[in-house]
Amino acid sequence: MMADKIQDETQQTTFHDAINLTGFGKYNIYITFACSFIVGSVLIISLDLSYVMPAAVCDLELTDYSKAIMSTSVFIGSIAASHISGLFLDILGRRYVMMRSLFLTIFLYLLLTFAPNVATFTILKALQMFVLCPCVSGVFAYIGEISPESKVSILIIITTTMGSVNLIYITVIAWITLPYELSLDLGFMVFHSWRLFLLLSSVPLVIGAVLMSFLPESPKFVLACGDKDRSLNILQSVYRWNSGKHKDEYPVKQLVIIPNENVTLAKNPRDIFNRMWSQTYPLFLPPYLGKVFICSYCYAIVYFGVNGLLVWVPEMSNRMAISTLKSPNESLKLCEMMSTEVGFVEEIIEPPLTNFDDNNISKIVKSEECIVVIKEEIFLPNFILSLVQPGSMMVIGFLIPFLPKKLAIMVSLLISGLFLISATLIPNTKYIMAVFTFFPPVLSIVFNLITNFGVLFFPTNLRGMAVSLCVMFGRLGSIIGNFAFSLMLGTKCLFLFYGYVTVIFFGIFIVSFIKTSPEPKKQQETNDIT
Repeated sequence: MMADKIQDETQQTTFHDAINLTGFGKYNIYITFACSFIVGSVLIISLDLSYVMPAAVCDLELTDYSKAIMSTSVFIGSIAASHISGLFLDILGRRYVMMRSLFLTIFLYLLLTFAPNVATFTILKALQMFVLCPCVSGVFAYIGEISPESKVSILIIITTTMGSVNLIYITVIAWITLPYELSLDLGFMVFHSWRLFLLLSSVPLVIGAVLMSFLPESPKFVLACGDKDRSLNILQSVYRWNSGKHKDEYPVKQLVIIPNENVTLAKNPRDIFNRMWSQTYPLFLPPYLGKVFICSYCYAIVYFGVNGLLVWVPEMSNRMAISTLKSPNESLKLCEMMSTEVGFVEEIIEPPLTNFDDNNISKIVKSEECIVVIKEEIFLPNFILSLVQPGSMMVIGFLIPFLPKKLAIMVSLLISGLFLISATLIPNTKYIMAVFTFFPPVLSIVFNLITNFGVLFFPTNLRGMAVSLCVMFGRLGSIIGNFAFSLMLGTKCLFLFYGYVTVIFFGIFIVSFIKTSPEPKKQQETNDIT
């Protein structure tokens, strides 16, 4: 008995086995809940401009060109930060970087609220996403490294689904605040309702930061840094919360450090540059190059659709509404209605203002030279989407574990492409809006599962950099999508949609090369040890 006890005390356990022995319970639920606010905040920061630009057209003296620059500033900031944020996540820690990122982003929201002009606003918005960028990839790496491997996929899906509930929040506060007549003269500026909307948009960030402050660093990252005792203490705490037992009953007594996943902290700028290079160039060599390309391409498809198409849904719904009013007896197809030259607002209207429909006007904001007219159609499509998306994503999320992941990605891409084709062919505005409502949830399946592949197929010391690099390349789709919709929606609509569908269908082809049966983690770790 004594010999067995001594053997148990000295036996070393791989992290793969150790994390699985922590079980699944309250701790994982809390992590998922906390991370969902972070994911939701990323969505809010990406979409709040679609409400701000129509409402701030007079205050910031916005033109079509400045709107295009503002709408892409978020993605420019995220692309600029993606590479270095992955490095910081890998050398400083997931939680360490995310906590500082969250509080800096909250501070930038406060500055944005009082931005006096479009240049200041655009710079602050780009900087805000630059600062928040580590949370985008870090949150999924964190979930993957503190949860049982068999639960990672479903937890990422649930986190993303719960995060999408924030779409309801941002739509509701926009609907409440933007029509509200608020005009506070602060001397250096007039505080209108769109500034209050921005201030309230930071609430999920604050909640996420507070919840994350009670969580520990990733135990796998801590182990990779060589601190076996601290990593074991974290795992014991996870076990205690999940099982309800004392942490000393956790069966793991010693952990094995995996040599090829060690993390050495940088001491000076040269070390940081060398580390960035050492963690980047392996990703462009076999066996990681193909995985990086597939992940980046799929991310680009998702970001083009979600951050390109979704941002323009209010504009498209507004054009459809105006086209229907102009031609009530005609059955117009999507691209025929997109040729209608009308936006959310009539930016410069000389008084007196006459012949407008009270039922279609939510708010009229007057200034000395400008009258902003905001229509109800701005809010309704996104509100419907915000109600449908979480539920549909949850249902799909629970079905995915029973399906092959690669097949689920390919089917999701196929359905997304067919949705868009049908939207251009069927002359029915309700059907078109239904497509725009269900398109993002279906496409988000691709994001969730590709992220899951990224967590599982890259080693700990490269994972943060790999996911960040893939997201960086993927976000090029956001910039391309925004400019494509602004330049081609009214003039080359069919080319825009069918071109995007072609890109989606090519994604099905390259996803077919994903290997869904990688070498088991336990065997990999054993080989690394020997």
